[in-house]
This record gives sequence, C-alpha cells and structure tokens, in this order.
Amino acid sequence: MRCLRSKQITIALIIILMLFTNNSFAVETTSSRTRKIEDLNTIIDYIHRYYLEEVTDEQLFEGAYKGLFNTLDPYSNYLNPDEFRSLTTEIAESFGGVGIQLGIRDGKIIVIAPIIGAPAHRAGIKAGDEIVSVDNTNVRGMNFDRAINMILGKPGTKVILGIQRNEHKEVLYFEIVRELISVNSAQAYLISENIGYIALGQFNQKSGETVAKALEEFSGQKVKGIILDLRNNPGGLLEEAVNVAELFVPKGPIVYIEYKNKKIQSFYSETPKLGIPLAVLVNEGSASASEIVAGAIQDTKSGTIIGTKTFGKGTVQNLLPLNSGGAIKLTVANYMTPSKKKINGIGITPDIIIENHQKKDLENPDKLDDKALEALVQSYDDLQLKKAIEVIMAHYPN
Repeated sequence: MRCLRSKQITIALIIILMLFTNNSFAVETTSSRTRKIEDLNTIIDYIHRYYLEEVTDEQLFEGAYKGLFNTLDPYSNYLNPDEFRSLTTEIAESFGGVGIQLGIRDGKIIVIAPIIGAPAHRAGIKAGDEIVSVDNTNVRGMNFDRAINMILGKPGTKVILGIQRNEHKEVLYFEIVRELISVNSAQAYLISENIGYIALGQFNQKSGETVAKALEEFSGQKVKGIILDLRNNPGGLLEEAVNVAELFVPKGPIVYIEYKNKKIQSFYSETPKLGIPLAVLVNEGSASASEIVAGAIQDTKSGTIIGTKTFGKGTVQNLLPLNSGGAIKLTVANYMTPSKKKINGIGITPDIIIENHQKKDLENPDKLDDKALEALVQSYDDLQLKKAIEVIMAHYPN
C-alpha cells in the first residue's frame, strides 16, 4: 500500500513539474524576447553615442529589419518605402527598367528571361545569365529586392550590368539605357495548317481575358489545334494563371497551395474539355505561374508539354505593408500540381524534351506587334515550335 501511494505521489510530482516547466518555458520565451529587444535598444544607443559617423534611427532599424530575413529563403525580404514603391510599380503593366525578369538559383541572381524587344534583350542579355554587379556594385549575396531596385530606374537613364555567362570565364559588361517597359499579356495569330498560336509574355491582370478572346476567335476559324507558348514567361499573378489554366484544363484540380502546418488551398476548373489538340512550349525561362499552367495541363493530360525543363520557382509570397511605408515580403506556401508534385527547385520536365538553336535575333524592334512576333519566331531554327506543329498534325493524318 505504501509503495502504491509512493508511486502516486511520484506521478503527481512529475505532472506538477511538467506543468511548471511548460509555464516557465512560455514565460522564459517571452522574457527572452523582451531581453533581446532591450539589447537592441542598448546597441542603438551605444551606436549613437560612439559610432564615428552620423547615422539615423531609420537607418539602424532598417538594418535590423533586413537582418531578420537573412536566415530565411531569398524571396522573403524587408522592403523599405522606396523598394516597396518600385515593387508595386514593377507588378503593373508598365515600368521603367531594362526589361528582364529575375529569380534566385543557388543563391545567385539569375535572368529568368529578357522581355523580347526590351533594352536588355537588344543588348544581348540571355536567359540563364547571372547578374553579378549593377553599376560596378557587387550584388552577389545582396538582398534580392534591393538588387532589383538598383536595376529599375527612370527611363532615359543608364545602368551597367555585370554578367557571368556559362561559356565566358570573365565578367561581361552591358551598358543599357532604361526605357518605359510595356509587357503585353498575350499575342495570337494563325500559323501553319490553321493552328492557333498564343504567346503569353507574363501573367498580368488581363491574361485570362486575352487568352479567352483568342480562343473564341480561333473557334470561329475552326482551327485544328492550339499552341500555347510559355517560353521565357517568368510568371505573374496566381489568379490569372488559374484563369488561363481553366481554359485548357477539364473539370478538376488546377493547383494546390500548401501553407504552414500542411494546410491546403485548392483551385479547380469547371470547364469542359477543350476538344482539340493542345501543345505547350516551355523552357528554362518559364517560371512560377507558367509552371502552374504547364503542370496542370501535363498532370491532367490536357496537352503535350514540349521544350526544356522550366525554372523551378514554386513558392508563394505575401506582402504585408507597414506603417513606415515599407513592407515585408514573406514566403508562405508552396505550389503543387494536380498530382501534388512540388515545383520549387525542381521545375516541370516536358513530355518531349527538345533544345532550340537560334539563327539570329530580331533587329532592333522598337515595338513588338503580332507581325514582329511572327518575324521573331521565324528568325529562329525553332525546333520546339516545329515539334508542336508535328504533334498537333499527328491527330490529323489526312
């Protein structure tokens, strides 16, 4: 009996100890954070008192804010008011810059794709180039959004980009004059054998509407198939990626978004099957929203994916504006295809892998209309496009 009572007392003490430990941990965590904030104030006061140069509270707090994100992924950042304004301008359809879309790969700032016809494209910047300097300032290891902000600027001003390219050991320098960059949502026309061709430059606020209108026009022309060209499309708005995918993917899932603690948000298509063959062109410059569309079409077998492996940018960032006028951009989720394959760092592998070989660039295009785009397509030994036509025509042997 004494032994049993002893065991009961021991168990009770253990439970009390666990409760005390858990409560003290919560208090200790709060207390620890309070002490660290106090330490931060001490550091700031010490800097103001003894640092050789003049420095403001705003500068010190900005440094502290940015430091919080150093241990996170490269797409999560603190944006000061100027950087935040630049980002919101870049999301719009027109902005001042050189016309390149950038991403992060292995900690390096990589050109996902130059915008065709824009200053960077005309200067010779290529997909896959690494940006190593901007105006002779080393940007390796720099905050991603800060580097972008250095490249953006008023039209008519110059910027010098230092480029590391695979086939060159030395750094290549390009002096480029910034322009007002206009990004067309989509361009469409008929090509060989009455096949509808849609080239989508990025996913902006009118992409779904523009592609839907093109499909409606093609339907009236009784086309035999559709080619959707997502090459060098760096992505854009998730909502527009879903709107475009829904035009091609039959009833069912389009994309899953996986948040913290495995919480899943789903987007579905409610449209019937397209009814004609579909080929989708992708390459290493196809990223983010492009990969959502290509992944949905591939997983649902709604079309054939042709080209080279995509970039592999499959994360979601939220923007939180701050009272200071700045903002934080935080990675909050992963994209997953209908079969729940993750994209980030992996990309989409085409059903048919085929490289392209460039003959020549379009010479100094100031504006890119449908005819100019068609001329550009024809200026390439476009093996990928030829394969897409071949795949569609295989459904019509006669």
